[in-house]
Parts: sequence; C-alpha cells; structure tokens
Amino acid sequence: MAERPFYVFGPFHLDATGRLLLRGHEPVPLPPKAIDTLLVLVENAGTVVSKEHLLKQVWQDAFVEDGSLTRAISVLRKALGDGEDGQEFIATISRRGYRFTAPVTVVEDGTVETAIQPLRKRLAPWIWVGSAIAALLAVIVLVKIGGLRSRLSDYQHVPIRSIVILPLANLSGDPAQEYFADGMTDELITEIAQVGSLRVISRTSAMHYKGTAKTAPEIASELNVDSVLEGSVARSGDHVRITAQLIEARADKHLWANSYEGESKDALEMQDAVARDVVKQIRLRLTTHEQERLSRPRSVDPAAHDAYLKGLFYWNKRDRMSLEKAISYFNQAIAIDPNYALPYAGIAQSYVPLTYFGYVRGNDIRPKVAAALSRALDLDDSLAEAHTALGSAKHFYEHDWAGAEREFKRAIELNPSYATAHQWYAQMLGAEGRGDEALAEHKRALALDPFSLIIISGTGNRLYRLRRYQEAATSLRDAVEMNTNFPTPHWNLGLVYAQQKDFPAAVKELQEADTLFQGNALVLGALGYTYGTSGNTLGAKSILLRLENQARQQYVDPEAFALVYAGLGNKDSALEWLQKAIDDRQGWVTFIKTEPMLDNLRSDPRFEELLGRMGLAK
Repeated sequence: MAERPFYVFGPFHLDATGRLLLRGHEPVPLPPKAIDTLLVLVENAGTVVSKEHLLKQVWQDAFVEDGSLTRAISVLRKALGDGEDGQEFIATISRRGYRFTAPVTVVEDGTVETAIQPLRKRLAPWIWVGSAIAALLAVIVLVKIGGLRSRLSDYQHVPIRSIVILPLANLSGDPAQEYFADGMTDELITEIAQVGSLRVISRTSAMHYKGTAKTAPEIASELNVDSVLEGSVARSGDHVRITAQLIEARADKHLWANSYEGESKDALEMQDAVARDVVKQIRLRLTTHEQERLSRPRSVDPAAHDAYLKGLFYWNKRDRMSLEKAISYFNQAIAIDPNYALPYAGIAQSYVPLTYFGYVRGNDIRPKVAAALSRALDLDDSLAEAHTALGSAKHFYEHDWAGAEREFKRAIELNPSYATAHQWYAQMLGAEGRGDEALAEHKRALALDPFSLIIISGTGNRLYRLRRYQEAATSLRDAVEMNTNFPTPHWNLGLVYAQQKDFPAAVKELQEADTLFQGNALVLGALGYTYGTSGNTLGAKSILLRLENQARQQYVDPEAFALVYAGLGNKDSALEWLQKAIDDRQGWVTFIKTEPMLDNLRSDPRFEELLGRMGLAK
C-alpha cells in the first residue's frame, strides 16, 4: 500500500502515514480522533468541510454527538496555537462546518528536495527558520525509516505524584471489542500502580470518565491528580495498536506521546512498555524491586489473555450473574494456559463477594478458593490481587485475623493504589471491632476510587457500625443519588434508617434493595428484622416464609433467618441460626461483633461464645 504524503503548514509537519504532528522537531501529542480530524481538514485545505462529513469520516459507524467534534476542534486549536500572532489555522464557518485556512505544502514520496525550496521561502519570516528546516529534514528521514514516534517535551515543570489512566478508547470499530479496551485499561492501571511513590486512581473512578467531554484540567481537579494518561487501543485480527499520551493536567500541557504496535501475543509486552515509558517520563525513582517488576517478561497465550480480559470485564460488574460469568471465563483462561497466574486470582476474587452477599455456602467453595490461590501464588507471589483474596479467605473461612491482616498489608505493599485491597482490609478491621482503623482504611480506598459506589456504600456501612448514623445516612444518600439502580446503598441506608427508628423509610429502602438484588436473602433478613423490631409481626413472619420457600430452591445464608428472629425478639432461634452461619463459614456472620441489628443478643452468654468460636471474643 502506498504511503500517504506529508503536509507542511506554518511551523508544522503532518505525517499522514504515521498519524503524527510535529512542530519543528518536537512531536505534538494529540488524541487519535483529533489527529484524524486534522487530517481531513488539511487534506481539504481551503474548502469548507461540513460537520456531517467530519463526523462520518472520523467516527465512521460510531454514534457520536456534535460535542465530540467540537472538543476535537478545541484540542486542535490549542495544539496549533490558533490566535497566536494573529495566525488562524481552523476557521469556523457558521452553520456549515470548518475550513483549514493556512497554506499547505504537500510532500510526496521522492519529492522531498523539491518541496523544501518553497518550504524555505514560506518559513523565512519565522525566527527559527534555520533550525526548523534542518529539523524538518531530520524528521522526514526518521519518519521514512519508521524510527520516530515520540519524544518528551521540554516543558515539564510540576512534579507528578498522582495520575489517572482514562479508559482506552476502543478504535476497533467493533463494540464487541469493548471488553478488550476496558481490560487493557485495567491491566495498565495495575502495572503503573505498582510504583509505590505514585498515587494511581482506581479503575471504577477512571471508568467514570469513559466518553467524557471534560478536559484534562477538569478531570484532574475532580480527582485531585497531577496528570492524565489517555489513549486508545485498536485490534484488527491478530494486530494490536496502542496509543498513549501523558498530560500535565492542571496546566493542560502535553508531556509525551507514543504508539505501540504488534500482534495479539505481544499485548502484555506493549502494556509493560507503556507503563515503563510513563514512569520514565515522570521521572520517578524506582526501588530495585519495582524496577524488576516493571521489566519482567510476561508471556501468555493470546486466547488465554482474551478469556481473562472477558472475566475481568464481568468481575468489575460485581452482581451475582456477572461474577459467575467471570469465574467461567477465568476457568477458560486456565484451561488454555495453566501457567497463567491472574485467572486463578480472579476465581478467588469472584468467590469473595459471592460469599459476602450470602449467595454461596462458604464451606462449599472454600477448597476451590484455597486451590486457586495456592496455584496463583506459586506462579507469581507478587500479585496484589491474590494476596487481597487470600486476606479475605483467611477472614471469612479461617477466622485467622492475624493471617488476614498480614496478607492485606502484603497486597498494599505490592500495589499501594489497589483500592480493593484497602476496602477489603477495612472490612476485616471492622469485623474485629477496630472501627476507627477500619474507617480510616476505607477512606484510603475512597481516595483512590472516589466514584466507586461499592466503596462509598462501604464507608456508610463503617459509619453505621460505629453508630454514627447521621453521617452514614448522608454518605449513603449521596451514593443513592449517584445511581439509583445500584442496590447496595439502598440496603445500607435501610439499615441506618432502621436504627434511627424511621421504619417507613427503612422499609422503603430495603424493599428497593430487594427489587434490585432480585431476592437477596440477607436483604430480606434485614427487611424482616425491620418489620419485627417495628412491631409488624405479620410482616416479619411473611419474610420468614419467603426465606423458607427460597431455601427449598437454593442456598440461603442462615444469618438471614437470624436477623428476622432477632427483630422478633426470639433470641433462641436467632442464636441457633447464627451458629449455623458460623458452621457454614459464611462471610456476613464474621461482622456480628459490631452489627447493630444484633444488639439485643449481646447480653446472652451464648452470643459471647459465638464470638469466641470466631476468635472475636473480648
């Protein structure tokens, strides 16, 4: 295929083949859609290009709004310096579109020398004429041999100590490849987050900006970070291309850009290269261990990696069906490549929330979790994900509090920016009754993932268990407003209202959670407790009947029954069901030391015995 020409205008050189813009000898980092927009305008220089044509040419089959084009034009004008010294490159033609107004010289293959003469004449008024022509000749040669793709700009002034990696845009032209772009984003976040001196915003909050029209400074302000990494990934057949650019966010200065190409089997190597380049550009000092981890070779069967990314896509959804799908994909990845460590950790991490929400019997999946984690850590002891899951396994199934804390601390040491490690560690601290420590740890998780509804809900739950009900309600109401269809904040808010004796509000929230969860037993137990403690005995008994019918078809966490009986004041039955929950090694029962719904059982010596069985006695 013939190479496309080079275009020269003002102080700029545009390589159409390499999709690269240079000012003098320095690359000008641009988002993929902005460079595509510039190419269309430059190729039609002097004529009006309609908005419809630009949208069709640049975004092709994707559905986008005019705002995407407006943003691309804004980015281009800023990069080109429109308005400086009276120069205008892109003119807006009212109600029609845009026109590229600057004279453009086309440099075809084999005509470089011919083209340089008019170029010299046009550049004469510029102060830097001599150096620019020399640099331009060097750039043309380098581009022709494929040697130049990016260089660090000279204007980095602000030390970078925090970063958000925005979702990589899926440029594959296939919506079904969205999981691949999201998965590559996840893995890139994990790789860069291994640097202990850099605070990296977690995946959930990064995804909050997927498709956003907000600028880098706006995003940086909202997340309190110094820099933004954005880019794209395109996969066509066995070919993968990743582009990335680093922005000093508050000053909105482009620091660096690069592109990486290879086959699917090279995807992990390309991710590692991006991570290493980013760390290099922001000039962080790495420990010897961090250097080793960032430079270690990774070789994984492409099909196994693809299955793992699909599993990761579903794991991030965290609902029951998605977690079960995630486990299925992780198992597929293992079947293809038994020496791939991450899917083993993924299996364990999927079972942890299934246990927490009472969907599975702990004793049934305990051996599966143990086997998966043993294999994961045998293959790669440096996986923060595996140590995090092992911490929760020791918490839920072993009641080994010292061992759990050791694993969580190890996970945080390996990846200080891993919000899930901080979140699950906070849960363990709360279960032990170390409420203030738990809240502090949960706030660390929230600082890393400020838009995560599950973490915001957890913060509310920590406050609830500290009996700080008003603060808990405020936090949880904020979470409900962020997404009314996310069930966990409704559940936790209902618990708070029940303790505040606002029973109508509690019932409303718990019924909403029941609808959204589609019949979670622990939510039903909380609803039954609320009915019972408010004096609605008939309502509480109707919940018991629902739980009994549910238990005939699937596993029901025994604590659900215990909560209803506690609300009815039936201590014997409540304690009996709590005993069953402990025997089953359920997750939620480990939190009874601080659970307000069980306060009326605390004076009974049998309750203290139950705590003793889990190593939680005073």
